[in-house]
Amino acid sequence: MTGADAEVRFYQVTARRTYSQQKLPPDLFTRTGPYRLVLITCAGPYDRASGDYEKNLVLYAAPTGAPIT
Repeated sequence: MTGADAEVRFYQVTARRTYSQQKLPPDLFTRTGPYRLVLITCAGPYDRASGDYEKNLVLYAAPTGAPIT
C-alpha cells in the first residue's frame, strides 16, 4: 500500500476484533502513532428492518519491514 508519504509498505494482519457498530473504539480513526492499517467491514446478522448489520469486523495490520521507495 502506498501511504500519504508516497512510501510503499506491506502489511501483515496482527489482530481481528468484532465490535458493536455503536461501540467502535475511537482510536481506530487516529492519524497519530506508528503506521498501521485498519480495515472495517460489516459482520454479524443482517437486520432487514433497520437495513444494518449488528456488528463490525475490524482487522488491524502492521507494516512488515522497511518501506520501499
